[in-house]
Amino acid sequence: MLAERSICPVHGRLLQDRCVSCHRRLSVAFRLLDGRAQPACSYCGLLLAGRGGEGGRPHDVTLMSRALAVQQRITASLNGEKPERAQFEKALAILWAPLDHPAAARPVLALWFNQAGWRCPYDVRHAVGAKTPLAQLPVRWRVVTLLALDDVFGVDLRGDGEMPPFAAHLVRRAASRQIRLSSSSRWSHVQLLKRSAAEYERLARQILADPNWIAAEELPRRKRERVRARLIDAVLRVGSG
Repeated sequence: MLAERSICPVHGRLLQDRCVSCHRRLSVAFRLLDGRAQPACSYCGLLLAGRGGEGGRPHDVTLMSRALAVQQRITASLNGEKPERAQFEKALAILWAPLDHPAAARPVLALWFNQAGWRCPYDVRHAVGAKTPLAQLPVRWRVVTLLALDDVFGVDLRGDGEMPPFAAHLVRRAASRQIRLSSSSRWSHVQLLKRSAAEYERLARQILADPNWIAAEELPRRKRERVRARLIDAVLRVGSG
């Protein structure tokens, strides 16, 4: 459930979670070829046994080694070799907890980046507030999370000693731990977030008619998704104001 595997323990290289041909999220099917079943991309049919992803851009060896070490520690905790599993789950949940507000789209991890105006990418926002965030993330974001885990919490997650100052700061900023809503205020908050189907339809039509979205039709897929995310944020912000 922690889905910590993001680096090959044999080769020290980043695992592939997208097809190297059609670039969609990897979905494996089996095709009968030469009398045996072979793994293939279920979208474009590319055979996945040819190690086609190994010619990519090399990654920072030091960072890969650090992330691999954390990955191995988590794997050991899952296998019962070390009693750290609960601590790992707690620390990972803190890193991806909503920042300051329960409905925030930014995780506490944003503070680790220490970049003014950093926004959580649209394709990983669904991991914000998730109980097991690594299972929700693409491979590259799993590596980033493992590096942040190492930087923030260090090697000792048993809880015997004092929590590192930065880790304690992040715990205080995690909305799920900082904010305790009363039953009445919680109900008001839920009511505020609710919208009718007609309202959502109106907002969708507004986005589709926006000149920026119409112009984005000529852009590559990733840039088009970023435009869509900005437009969604804008209409929801106006709608809740």
